[in-house]
Amino acid sequence: MRKCLLCGCTEDRACDEGCAWVDNGVDICTACVDKIEAREMVADQAREIMLRRNVYKKQVQDGKMTLKKAAKQIAISYAILDRLKAAQIAAENDRQNRRSPRSS
Repeated sequence: MRKCLLCGCTEDRACDEGCAWVDNGVDICTACVDKIEAREMVADQAREIMLRRNVYKKQVQDGKMTLKKAAKQIAISYAILDRLKAAQIAAENDRQNRRSPRSS
């Protein structure tokens, strides 16, 4: 019997929100693929911030950008990353709350 490598759901016991098997040769359900994609989006944004920081640093050194403007642009990038992380955490918490039984 197939079992999701990440959450442990099976063909007989799907995720609470419903899921199906991803047709990629690996036993991962569609609910977990969404989690992986969210994590990849956060990682991509973090990599983008690092690249931008290097570009801004070079522009400041070359006198093409003020330090204040570079700091503002980096702050905006970090704010976007924080929102992505918060959305990812909220989605994972929501899935966990739907999965775990509530105690009275």
